Amino acid sequence: MYRNFVLKSKNMDIVTTDIFGATSAIESAYWWVASISTGLFILLIIMNFSGLDIDHDFDLDIGVGDVSLSAILAFLCVGGWMGVLGYKTKLPVGGIFVFAVVSGAVALVATAFMMKKMKGLEKSGNLNKENAVGLIGTVYLGIPAKRNGTGQVQIVIQGRLQTLHAATEGKKDIPTGDKVLVYNLDKEVLLVEPYAH
Repeated sequence: MYRNFVLKSKNMDIVTTDIFGATSAIESAYWWVASISTGLFILLIIMNFSGLDIDHDFDLDIGVGDVSLSAILAFLCVGGWMGVLGYKTKLPVGGIFVFAVVSGAVALVATAFMMKKMKGLEKSGNLNKENAVGLIGTVYLGIPAKRNGTGQVQIVIQGRLQTLHAATEGKKDIPTGDKVLVYNLDKEVLLVEPYAH
């Protein structure tokens, strides 16, 4: 049984050597790690751009954010390619390993940092209509009295001019151009009242 395993291992090494031109089993391992992780990383990027967000966060905070699947793949990808590069530049085996691990760790931290920043941008880009409460806007489309329908209000919220649906509980319609105060939010509709200067 041991003999068969050794033979299979040698055959695998021969196949790997033929495919990658590797000079040892360890170099072959770097080639396999680099090739597979690069393929998976590219596939992950394509799926994310297609709208299929499969990048999973693991509960391991490294100071710049949680470690995601893309950060782990970046570690394997960069580490694998640096291992291959180390063999091509004839570094000692121990030096190659350290070079590969340090390079992979830098890629992991950089990817985790970028993912944290991207998530921050995503959160800050989302409009939170609750932030409109207490702000003054201008009626863009007349608002019917007694909540008999909705109109529209233009209001600067989160640093951007937005046109949002609004309703009033007042007894009079609020015409286009009037100033209004947003006092509440009901199911994504701003509740407004005429603004007294």
